[in-house]
Amino acid sequence: MRKNLLFVVIATMIAINFSYGQSFRSLPIYRYFNAVAPDSLNTLDSTAITYGGWSVQSVTGTDAWYVGHYSTSGNYYAHCNGYLATGQTAQEQWFISPGFSTVTYPNATLKFSSCQKFAGRPIKVLVSTNYNGTGLPATATWTDITSSLVLPPTNISGTRTWKSSGNVSLASYVGANVFVAFRYVCTADSATDWEVDSISVTNTNIGIHNINPVNNLISVYPNPVSSVLYFNNIEGIETVKVSNVIGEAIENFKVSGNNASIDVSTLKRGLYFVTFMNKEGIISTKKFTKE
Repeated sequence: MRKNLLFVVIATMIAINFSYGQSFRSLPIYRYFNAVAPDSLNTLDSTAITYGGWSVQSVTGTDAWYVGHYSTSGNYYAHCNGYLATGQTAQEQWFISPGFSTVTYPNATLKFSSCQKFAGRPIKVLVSTNYNGTGLPATATWTDITSSLVLPPTNISGTRTWKSSGNVSLASYVGANVFVAFRYVCTADSATDWEVDSISVTNTNIGIHNINPVNNLISVYPNPVSSVLYFNNIEGIETVKVSNVIGEAIENFKVSGNNASIDVSTLKRGLYFVTFMNKEGIISTKKFTKE
């Protein structure tokens, strides 16, 4: 009886840890707790680089991403380095997340921590809405979001300085599946060392009502629209971005006050998305159709 009860408890814990609910979804996480404070929402570490559907793709070279750890810690991180004992070799290596739906998770946010040792090219972080999940990255279209992230300083001496990327919204990348990729590139003359930890993609139900308690519904009209699109009830919003269905930014502009508008007469007919952000990064996304 006790064995059966223990089994039920363990099974319940596993179901909770791996459940993909509407309020939170975490992609597999590799951590090094001594360098970066752990994310209390998920404490999972793994020694397998492909755990949970993550994949590695080698475009150039054979030094693919792998799981590393420090001798003083039992925690793990994703690691890529083009330097070998026999010398440096040119590399292009990708570390790609499982796909997740921005329809199911409309407020998806990316966050990770990383450190860089030795001189070389910085890592690139990219998003795709048409990757097939298994092939080489060149089979898909990727959008570079690195400029939206905080990356660590280059430590030529080889010491580690971990840095949090901050929270970056993925709400405007709308597709059947959205993939996040870490791209490592080095030459035969310069190979930096990259370590990435605490990678997470989360979905939050925090909505626009937190910054506009009087009226929490942003109005986007007329819809469909042929010329000018109007936004009402946007008090507290600082940035508005218009993007197409594959996540490409069409327009990105600052706003203030409670109302704003944009001329969309030159847009092609079809479906578009408007993303609203305040200084705290809270996101709301609306759809509109251009006639």
